[in-house]
Amino acid sequence: MDSPADLKWVRNAGSVFVGAYSPQSMGDYISGPNHVLPTGRVGRIRGGLSVMDFLKIITVQQYTRRALRALGPHTIALAESEGLVAHAQSVRVRMR
Repeated sequence: MDSPADLKWVRNAGSVFVGAYSPQSMGDYISGPNHVLPTGRVGRIRGGLSVMDFLKIITVQQYTRRALRALGPHTIALAESEGLVAHAQSVRVRMR
């Protein structure tokens, strides 16, 4: 691999080292990803250990009344198709 353009064929990898001047040990100690990389074909589903693995992510969602009225019926349909009637009802109550 000589250039980042060669990455187009990579589909699964914990980390990729590009070029003759990018040994794995640079990733282990200097460039950040460290040497905790997936093994046993786990690279198919995740990359190497990173700082993101130690962060707590909290998502925030806020709908307006207009947005709830527009998207609520879709939520109700999905919830009912899964048999989650209380989920559907929680939307119905707020759409009044």
